[in-house]
This record gives sequence, structure tokens and C-alpha cells, in this order.
Amino acid sequence: MNITYKSIITLIAVSLLFGMVAYGADNEYRFTHNDHDTLIIGEITEIDGENAVIRASDYIVSSKDLNVSAKKKQLQLETVKVDGLLEYDNMKNAEAGDYVIVSLNKSGNKYVVANGAFPVDSLDYKTLKVMAYSEATSAMLSDFVNSGGTYTEFAFSSGTVTRQYDGVDTVIYQSEQPTEQTNTSITDQVQQTESDNTKDFQGYQYYIIYGAGGILVLLAIVFVVRKNRR
Repeated sequence: MNITYKSIITLIAVSLLFGMVAYGADNEYRFTHNDHDTLIIGEITEIDGENAVIRASDYIVSSKDLNVSAKKKQLQLETVKVDGLLEYDNMKNAEAGDYVIVSLNKSGNKYVVANGAFPVDSLDYKTLKVMAYSEATSAMLSDFVNSGGTYTEFAFSSGTVTRQYDGVDTVIYQSEQPTEQTNTSITDQVQQTESDNTKDFQGYQYYIIYGAGGILVLLAIVFVVRKNRR
């Protein structure tokens, strides 16, 4: 097998990049499709290290479930302590008094971030803006929340975000400087890796991404060992 260092490094980089892109789209899809125990809007009342206490003001329940045959409980909590909330990039500068929207799963007696945690500019779900890692993502998540979970399907194309609902496409965001990007919907991205059955596929995705990376690393080690024996 004729393998070079450059080809090995390229394969590893491409695998990891693909995994990160798929994971990002998958998280947004899960955020908008009830793949968590609760999606709360609230105010941070206390911070203890990386943990935070949130007083819930409202909840968003999506009109569509990722796991139709095994729907997750959409809990309605008054106050919740979230472990590791400030570990997330969007929340590193969070302070008591800040408003947030957080996707949570219950793990034993603890609550942890499931599919994302973002600052918001108010507690009114109908008008608030979600401040995500890009303007396009902010527009998509804000539209989902402002609709009370009704709007769940979106497409991205050259700096434009389009809502897809009831057979009608509506542009909700247009970048001032469009980027080169083929038309793709968040639904299509996820459906490439998730079948129409209702299994929770999140665990498998981690194995696929990091398993592929591990295999490539092993190939690199084998190549180096064989070369040293010559």
C-alpha cells in the first residue's frame, strides 16, 4: 500500500472536519425537534464555577419529534441547576441576570446541556432573539422559538436562510455578503445520517466520527512502523 504522510494527514483532517459539520447540523436539528428533556427560557440567578442556576420563565415544545415512538418528556421546571453551563463557548461570559435558552437532559439527579445553550435578549418567546455562533443560525433558532416551536424546517443557501412550512418557502435571513454554498436544508443534512425509524442515533454518531479518526491514526502508525523496519 503506497501511503504518504501527506495523504494520511489529509484523510484525518477531512474526517474530523466532516464529523464537526455533521455534528453541528445534527445538534441544531435535535434542538428544534424535541430531542431533550426540556427546552427552557429563563434567567440565570446564580453562578457557581462552571455551573449555573436558572429560573425558568417559559418552555418551547416543538411541533415535531425526532423520536416519534419514544417521545422524550418535555419537563416544566421552575428552577434548575445546570452542570457545566459556562463550559460552552456561547455561555463563557454569562452572569447572573442574563437571559438564556437551554436544551437540557436529565442525567441522574443532574441536568446537563443537551443540544445547545444560547443567550437571548428577552424572556418573551414571541419576540426574543437567540444569539448563536452565526447570524444565520441565530435567525433560524429565533424563528423556531418565536413560532412557539411551530417552524422546524429550514434551508441554507449562499448566505440565505429559508423557512420551509406548509409548502411555502419564506426567506428569514439574507447575508449582506453571500458565501459560496450549495442549497441544503438542515433536514436533508440530518436525514443523510438518520433513517426514518425513530432510534436515537446520537451515540452512534460519536462512534462513527471518532472511530473513523482512530482507524486513520492506526494506519499512520502502521505506516511509520513498516517504514522504520526497511
